[in-house]
Amino acid sequence: MGSVLEQLERREAVALARVEELRAEALAVADRLDAARIELSRLVIARRTVVEVLAAPPVRGIDSVAPTALGGPAPGVRGALRDVTVYQRIAAVFASAAGPLRAREVGDALGWARRRSSRRRCVPSSSAWWLTGC
Repeated sequence: MGSVLEQLERREAVALARVEELRAEALAVADRLDAARIELSRLVIARRTVVEVLAAPPVRGIDSVAPTALGGPAPGVRGALRDVTVYQRIAAVFASAAGPLRAREVGDALGWARRRSSRRRCVPSSSAWWLTGC
């Protein structure tokens, strides 16, 4: 009887190993299935977006003008709109400078008016300088 039990234990061990192997395969297939579903979802969204864009009537107006024609960013420039001519003037100031420049010096070279600082400097000119509101 001992030999029958040993055979059953060996078969049980083989079956258990096979179950674990199939479980690992099932998990791998489930991961591949999830990836395929995500790809399908993205493709469906892209197709729907293209259909919407192609079905919409063309818009004429300021939105249909190229951004660079309006003084906007050149291709590859991110961020706020910029005035290309002002940028070129600033670049020319830096190109003609002998060394590093401060913002004040760039503004002066461009002829821009200086703004007064909103902060006051309190310089004691008398013994009651603190009464001046600084």
